[in-house]
Amino acid sequence: MAEERVSVVEPTRTRNIQIALCASFVTTLVVLRCLPSTDDPSPAGFICPPIGFFTLIHHLTIIVLAFRQRRKLYSPDEVPNLVPVTGKTAAVLTSWTFCCLWLVTSMFYFMDLGRPRHKTLFILTGVEAALVFCVSVMCSRERLELLERQAEQPTSLMFLVDENGEPVAMEGP
Repeated sequence: MAEERVSVVEPTRTRNIQIALCASFVTTLVVLRCLPSTDDPSPAGFICPPIGFFTLIHHLTIIVLAFRQRRKLYSPDEVPNLVPVTGKTAAVLTSWTFCCLWLVTSMFYFMDLGRPRHKTLFILTGVEAALVFCVSVMCSRERLELLERQAEQPTSLMFLVDENGEPVAMEGP
């Protein structure tokens, strides 16, 4: 008899993260579209295009991986150990990194508001930084909840101690 496979309904926070990622994706596209076509000698003109490009890759990767994870069927034994893509350490760390980079970019545009389009780009990069901040906070909360859930699961490891209470060996299943 074949083992039954089931689909998993993702938590509301995971869905909210994906919606925020989509909004951030669109905002990044708008920022990249609004960049001046001429060479911008300000620091923001140098760092904004690569940050935007890597942000698009990051968001698209997480959205696609989450979609694939949502469509996959799992055995009942796999469901308790399922880790959402948005709750993985790499997703949390990269989202915080992009949050800091977008904030720095926004501040560079703020320092030079007199140039053409810099006021618009300051507002857009500020909105992008806020969106990525929201994604980072939600991913961090999801990661912390995941770690709490894993800490509550019983373990089959046994620690052996000597007469002084010092660990001497460890056994597993």
